[in-house]
Amino acid sequence: MKVSMFARAALPLIGLGLLIGGAGCAGSNPPPGAGPPGACPPPQDRDAICIQVVVWAKHPGTGQCCQYGNPCVAPEGWETFYSLEECEQAP
Repeated sequence: MKVSMFARAALPLIGLGLLIGGAGCAGSNPPPGAGPPGACPPPQDRDAICIQVVVWAKHPGTGQCCQYGNPCVAPEGWETFYSLEECEQAP
């Protein structure tokens, strides 16, 4: 299969855009093992400049961990973590 010079140059940039943009991050769908589907609140709508990194937020009452596209859209008052394991192990 022949790949054009443009395609070869664009592919790494597309991958980087997906990584930075948080594509594929569903704030309302918890990762496997983090509770029933739909149990996580939707991402908060905040006008803030925020680092684009997937975080898990722990519900302070139930201890359920939910995945969000960045720490700024996690529910207010929920502690955030950078891995599901870290979230589940936190008190």
